[in-house]
Order: sequence, then C-alpha cells, then structure tokens
Amino acid sequence: MRSNEEIVCLIQQGDAAQPLNLWEQNRGLVYRTVQKYTAAGHNAGQTLENLAQVGYLALHAAAYAYDPSIGAPFSALLARYLKRYMLRACGWKHDGLPPRVSSLDAPLGAR
Repeated sequence: MRSNEEIVCLIQQGDAAQPLNLWEQNRGLVYRTVQKYTAAGHNAGQTLENLAQVGYLALHAAAYAYDPSIGAPFSALLARYLKRYMLRACGWKHDGLPPRVSSLDAPLGAR
C-alpha cells in the first residue's frame, strides 16, 4: 500500500488511476468531517451525499495543491481543504462565522 504522499505525487504526474486510490485511503477522514458538519447542524440544508461530493472535490484540489517539499503530511493539508470546502458549501465565511443577513426571513447569503 502506498502512502498518501506517494499517491499524490503520482496524481500530479498524471496517473489517472490514482485519484480513486487516494479517495479509498482518505474516505474515512472525508466522511468524519462531513458528519461533523451535519451533526452540528451547520450543513445549511445540504445532504450527507452532497457534502461527501464536496469532500471529494476538496480531496482533488488538495492533491494538486500539495507540495512535498514543505514536509507536512498530506492529511494535514486535506483537513484544511475539507474545512474550507465544507464551510463554503454550507454558506459560511472563511472566518468561521455564519453569513450575515439583514432579516431573519431572508435566505442565507442574502443582504
């Protein structure tokens, strides 16, 4: 079994078979993160399946952003990407604060 970092290097070199391997290896982290947002009620109506897809997009983006020369494990970068993508999908700002609305009757994100 290859490490996350080895798989990511292969992805960055164009190996089309490796994204699925990376997903299989990190699916648990993705689903734990998704469940954290849905259990806390921060999902803004997003379903578990939708957030899992967002998690896959975060995994994909993190794979291409990863720089092994930094020395940090891929999972650390993935955790940051997952948080950022989950907050964005749920309508939250990057600072972790809920979106501001001018009325309690207005949809999230409306001003």
